[in-house]
Amino acid sequence: MGRGIRGMPYSPAFIDLNHMNLNEKIDKIDLKARQLGLKLEHLQERNEKLIGENRKLQHQLGNAINMIADLEERLELAESALSKKQDADPSEIKEMRQQLDDSIDDIDKTIDWLENS
Repeated sequence: MGRGIRGMPYSPAFIDLNHMNLNEKIDKIDLKARQLGLKLEHLQERNEKLIGENRKLQHQLGNAINMIADLEERLELAESALSKKQDADPSEIKEMRQQLDDSIDDIDKTIDWLENS
């Protein structure tokens, strides 16, 4: 057995053990890096999916807002026409009330749809 650093006895088994520990550490770091890479890839895919879902929901929300605005306008027109027709014959009033009821039903359906989406 020879002399190593600082006069300590040199043992090839001691050096191999340290070398193996270094290799194990490198292997563990490599494994961690690969795992993190896979996790990053998974998170990026999930992020893209969520961005797509968000765009779809934003589009649906925009459509619903437009639908509500149209229904509110129809409701206002029906209410205005109904108030102007107070002196009209009963069949016209009945028709206007039916239009008003239909508009209210449409608004209720839209609200239900928005709440359940």
